[in-house]
Amino acid sequence: MKKLNIILILMLFVTIATAQKKVAVLVPFDEDSKVSKMYKLMIRTTLTREISNANNYIALDMANVDAVIDQVKFQNTGLVLDEERKQLGIRYGAEYICRSELFTENNYITISASIITIETGEVVPGKTDYVYTKLDPDNIDKACKELSEKLFGNNNNGNNYNGNSGTFTDNRDSKQYDWVKIGNQTWMAENLNYATNSGSWCCDNNPSNCYTYGKLYDWETAKNVCPNGWHLPTDDEWAQLEHTLGGSEIAGGKLKSTSSWNSPNTGATNSSGFSALPGGIRRSNDGTFDSAGYVGYWWSAAQISGSNIRKRGLTFDIAEVSRYGTNKSSGLSVRCIRD
Repeated sequence: MKKLNIILILMLFVTIATAQKKVAVLVPFDEDSKVSKMYKLMIRTTLTREISNANNYIALDMANVDAVIDQVKFQNTGLVLDEERKQLGIRYGAEYICRSELFTENNYITISASIITIETGEVVPGKTDYVYTKLDPDNIDKACKELSEKLFGNNNNGNNYNGNSGTFTDNRDSKQYDWVKIGNQTWMAENLNYATNSGSWCCDNNPSNCYTYGKLYDWETAKNVCPNGWHLPTDDEWAQLEHTLGGSEIAGGKLKSTSSWNSPNTGATNSSGFSALPGGIRRSNDGTFDSAGYVGYWWSAAQISGSNIRKRGLTFDIAEVSRYGTNKSSGLSVRCIRD
């Protein structure tokens, strides 16, 4: 019986492993010098990684693809010969090709991609999409993640978002966060506490404040710091949250945690499960920290003008949600919303 159980487990493992569909990733060079070989390789590498992270897919190693595809001809024509396509299936068990095209205009790039069936050479219906972004490494990396999700689906990394609340793991550092559904939105129920090389701080430079309140981020860092599958909320998404909770005048009390705020913590019920905390602020003019325990400020993705960015605020002595601008160099808390 024990031997039979082991065999069944091995068979299940093989079934799960073979369920992943193999994809060959092809990205041509652009004759426009603005799309350098470095960017082309970055796009190919990021797409390969993100497709392999997606549910039920795995991207072939570049060396395997290059061993079959005549890269010189492909760069010149953007086409894959029928024999090359068949060999990808025969040699490596590939079922699909993810073929991209690159277009540049000024300092922006459009990356389009299609999923092609190896067996027929035809584009899978509805599986062509594109992203448009600035021509720089950070934005290209984020855009490729978005494109992969559009074509191959969200990567939940084993996280389960059924029900009204739960936890998920940020695979970058293995930190676990609470999440909560409020109306038709899914929000993190904790402030983000992901360490970056620059643009993030613990309030008062005290690590225990990061443990309690999460990190403070400048806006340029905040735009790109959310885990895969999550993003910095727009001004409209914040507004929708307030509307769901009865409007900005009373929503603050429903958002605020009933602990970790200084007295009187007016109106705090945390009936939403959002568990807002008063992480304070790092001031842009002199880099000093202020107001931990008294106020919480959170970035939106909305740029008002120049260096002025829309934020939301909660205060220890009122139940209202405030909405106004602040300098992008300030350090504020980050709450991510699920894509």
